[in-house]
Amino acid sequence: MSLSQAESYFRQIMGSFFNFAPLMKILSFTLRICICCLCFLAFHQEANSQTDTQIAPGHWSIGVNIHRGFIIAHRPAMIHLQRHFSTEVELSFLKTVDGSKSWHSDYNYPQYGIGYKYFDFGNQEELGQGQSLFGQVIYPLIRKNRLRMGVKVGIGIGFVEKPFHVSDNYKT
Repeated sequence: MSLSQAESYFRQIMGSFFNFAPLMKILSFTLRICICCLCFLAFHQEANSQTDTQIAPGHWSIGVNIHRGFIIAHRPAMIHLQRHFSTEVELSFLKTVDGSKSWHSDYNYPQYGIGYKYFDFGNQEELGQGQSLFGQVIYPLIRKNRLRMGVKVGIGIGFVEKPFHVSDNYKT
């Protein structure tokens, strides 16, 4: 018996006793979720050049945000969609409430306004680009000297250059 035959025989025997494949799939999925959560927490911060994050009540503000990301292929048929990083550019016009109504202080002086987003999905040939125009309200949860955290709620209209269609661009 040669060394390669003995090695393959040993793997067949040990593989029947120690099958780690299902465990590795679970660990792989859990690791992916943990990495995504860590990336979200680490890189989803709002940069502010001013030391005071309070916005004067009743005044309009203009904001520009740029986001980078990528498409996660959650099944093998989607791997061909991963070409480049995706980019999002957001332009917002916001007004902070002035405190004239009782609910303003109850909701920590929210902001409201309109926004425009441009999306580049990272694959012009197959996914195209997207745009949206929306109304939004930002409810602040935490406002500290160097930390701002809130919830943004919005609704609007959007346009995708190359939408999904079952018969035209379906891939299995």
